[in-house]
Amino acid sequence: MNWTKKRNDWRKARDDNGIKKGAVAGVSIGDAIGKMAKAEEKGYPTLLAAANSLKGNLVKYQSGLKKVKGSKDFSGWIAKNFMKDVDGLIADISADLKSVKGLHNTARNSVDLRALIPELSMVQEANNLMKSKPNLSWFDAIKKLNQYSIVANAAKEFSITAKAYRNVKFKYPLKTDYQKFFVDFGKQLQSDIAFSVKWVTSKSQDDFINSHKSAKAREWAHNKNGDLAKAFQFLMK
Repeated sequence: MNWTKKRNDWRKARDDNGIKKGAVAGVSIGDAIGKMAKAEEKGYPTLLAAANSLKGNLVKYQSGLKKVKGSKDFSGWIAKNFMKDVDGLIADISADLKSVKGLHNTARNSVDLRALIPELSMVQEANNLMKSKPNLSWFDAIKKLNQYSIVANAAKEFSITAKAYRNVKFKYPLKTDYQKFFVDFGKQLQSDIAFSVKWVTSKSQDDFINSHKSAKAREWAHNKNGDLAKAFQFLMK
């Protein structure tokens, strides 16, 4: 929100209605608006506290205006153009904070994505298994290994997490576009999952080894976990 414009609108409406600055002692709506602007650079709890503070100041101001002659029109303007907006902001910010906490709960057990990366040792394990069972294909041998189940289960779990990231929507955007950050992370994670599944379901040993070489050059989503943790810490502090 453009809080500079909001403050200017407040001043203009106040002056147009003949209300003097400081008409209500002990209440500064301008300062409260300034705190909202600064709070946009912080996380949602700070922003919510600032919005609730602004509403509290508006309530006090309107109450004080009752003692100011000729303030009825301005009081009505506040209710229509300011209080209604602030109530909407509080609802939106509360919803965003709830979304962040829900996303964090979904993702908190899915931060170590190394389970998506098949171990190269599977090559030797699969070969040993095929030697003991000559009729076993490469893929069937891989499926019998424990690592296959680990990757398959991880892919299923992280697909839910990736979807949660991709679908996140914030009603009240902060200075930094965290919605884009989470959506991009979700897309990267889903791409990594697809790559991992393709890797572990390789039809031949050569394909599996080539996938391992490709993975070394690939930017896996788990490498961004540091940034992800910082984002959650910032948004929820």
